[in-house]
Amino acid sequence: MTVDIKDKPFFCLWSGGKDCCLSLYRAIDQGGQPQLLFTLFDDQFENSYNHRLSRDIIYAQAKSLNLPIEIAEATEDDYEKTFLSSLENFKSLFIDFGVFGGTDVIAESDWNSKVCSKYDIEACYPLSDNNSKDLLTEFLDLGFEAIIIAVKDEVLDTSYLGRHLNKSLIEELELKGVDVWGKNGEYHTLVIAGPLFSKRINIIPKEIHSINGTSYLNLDINI
Repeated sequence: MTVDIKDKPFFCLWSGGKDCCLSLYRAIDQGGQPQLLFTLFDDQFENSYNHRLSRDIIYAQAKSLNLPIEIAEATEDDYEKTFLSSLENFKSLFIDFGVFGGTDVIAESDWNSKVCSKYDIEACYPLSDNNSKDLLTEFLDLGFEAIIIAVKDEVLDTSYLGRHLNKSLIEELELKGVDVWGKNGEYHTLVIAGPLFSKRINIIPKEIHSINGTSYLNLDINI
């Protein structure tokens, strides 16, 4: 991690997937003090941006992680305004750092850093400049478990939805020429267990639906 976060309070932008989860783990491992998770929901579809997860699943993850969760609803038009409003609230709670799951996606990292800087919050990217295979190997070796919940249709077919991340999948993706960490949005995941979790997230796969060239696996939670 390029930013010294030891003993510093931080929020983690939480998607529910492997990127933010490994970033959270690394930030804690470096001595950072997690204060809360932060998720943005699409006001139109009533689920989380990018991963399309329900509130029940996000809340279940936060409970298992023993961290508060703040969910803000935003449209595409007021996304930045909503994000900034939440940052203002975090700053009032004396949170000076934000942890993000970005790797080498420059545009995304620049945007996060720009909005955070407006409230003098430093954006941290624990996964930046890491090799994709090394990231996924570390994630699995640490004992995290995740399933694929979204695939970019032009890259992977829907047979991958619901599959668990494992080392045989790494080989499969490499043979297809797909980035194994999904750095370019080839796939998204849901983390269901691991060293930060006190309880496994039990999910029930349902139907598949598509939005803008990406197929998503709808999920229910089995409490």
